[in-house]
Amino acid sequence: MELSFDNARVEMSRHAPLCQAGRLDLAGYQVQVLGFPGWLVVYEDLSYETHQAEVARSLEALTRAYLEDPSLSHGLARLSGEFMLLVSREGRLERLITSDGFPNNVYWFLDDGHLVISDDLWRHLDIFAPLEPGSYDQRNLTYLSKKKTCVPGHTYLRGLHRLQPATIYQVEIGGLNRLKAVYPKKMHDRELNYRDFLAVIGRRLEPGPYTLAYSSGIDSHHLLETFDDRIAEVFNIYFHPPFQDAERSKEAAAAVINCANLGRKLTHIAVDFEAPENLAWLRHAADRDPFACHYNFTMYHFFRQAGTDRVMTGQNADTVQWFGLTSEIPFGWAFLTSKLPNYYSDWIRLYYRWCVQRSYDRLAGESFLNHRLFYGVWPEVGHLVGRDGYWPFMYFKMINNMTSGNTQLFRNAASFFNKKVFFPYIEPLVLYVSCYWRRPLGSIRKPKAGLRALHPKCMHYRDIPRRVTQGLDFSHTPAFKQVAGEMDQLSPKLKQMFDAAAANPQARAFLYLFALGAAGQRPRGAS
Repeated sequence: MELSFDNARVEMSRHAPLCQAGRLDLAGYQVQVLGFPGWLVVYEDLSYETHQAEVARSLEALTRAYLEDPSLSHGLARLSGEFMLLVSREGRLERLITSDGFPNNVYWFLDDGHLVISDDLWRHLDIFAPLEPGSYDQRNLTYLSKKKTCVPGHTYLRGLHRLQPATIYQVEIGGLNRLKAVYPKKMHDRELNYRDFLAVIGRRLEPGPYTLAYSSGIDSHHLLETFDDRIAEVFNIYFHPPFQDAERSKEAAAAVINCANLGRKLTHIAVDFEAPENLAWLRHAADRDPFACHYNFTMYHFFRQAGTDRVMTGQNADTVQWFGLTSEIPFGWAFLTSKLPNYYSDWIRLYYRWCVQRSYDRLAGESFLNHRLFYGVWPEVGHLVGRDGYWPFMYFKMINNMTSGNTQLFRNAASFFNKKVFFPYIEPLVLYVSCYWRRPLGSIRKPKAGLRALHPKCMHYRDIPRRVTQGLDFSHTPAFKQVAGEMDQLSPKLKQMFDAAAANPQARAFLYLFALGAAGQRPRGAS
């Protein structure tokens, strides 16, 4: 599907929902609707409307209201799903609005000064000279190595940008300028609380049946107990030696105990890092999104064995509950030094969380939070979101964590096996309640105390007394060695630059695969 404007061209071919276009004439503008909202979010009574006619009426009314008065952009947050609005007038594209469920692999760039928006970067790579070391952004290569993604809105190629979800863009001569985040204002007079948070988890789930990706953590355990009647299978993954991961191995042991206590059958998926199919899966993941890397073939093993076509995961639960700061901080002498590598003292952990807790309707300790929570990106995105509840944190997590790492890993595998994946913890109402539920001061030390009180028998992997030795890292896998060898043959100079810029072997593998794909070695039929 292609749309042409006097100042821009929009191409969609890889994301089927975005290939369907409709048109609205509103307030003197022409609005092209790519895709369609799947839900109308009724924040007042914490529910969803799915009747297509009602959603269509709301799409028209809320978009018209925004175009007539841009201060009403919060109303657009009632529309949820995978879609994009292209706002034009007299043949020129003026604004672009992405939805909350917008994919992270739609790109924009300038071609001879003309704006191009496309979901197929491979068609246009020659513009960016991807086999030249100077074409790469060193800042984003470092970010990729540390965070398994790129700075929100960017890629590691100079001049190639990604569209962010839930964002309004203005079309300018130099490309797209991010104007504002799309998020809901608080629509409750009363204080929202932890019970409200628990109540809205999973309200968009289909009847089932599901295969649950069970980590043994308290969040996936809550899903297991809450949606027991919809869950047909409980799977847990761990890494087969010699590539064992100490944490996942202990999670597997805790999963056995927790499922036994509930009388649920548990199936372990032992991920073989030496399996021959890993390379094909790694190539598929890099083809779909070369800018978000993780153990990208692990979940392919999971989805291949899943007996249902729906997978449920507790992914991003930590992010939503306390913005990733969910580990328990002990009392006593443990405050003197921390066992966590990112903190030289547990007092720093307490101060960090204290800043976050105090940041309701404001931002406390901005410089400190920019360094620790926003990874130095706050000056670039802070102006997009108002100081409403905890939305500055949540919006950043939406455009960073929720579009990368394990989240993208699930989506890649689901795409390969033509299955669905559901994330109950990142549904719109969960985000809404999380942002307008003022965290009590007492939750700083034990952020998940309430959830643990609901499930007192759930064993945490740290309760497993046995010590597990950490195994070999990703660079020892046959898949890594294969693509590293191919990269050596393609361009030793470019490989040397990648190796110097990215310490993480997972990031290096994706950089190799990207360069190999740019050189014409992209696998046929990847999608």
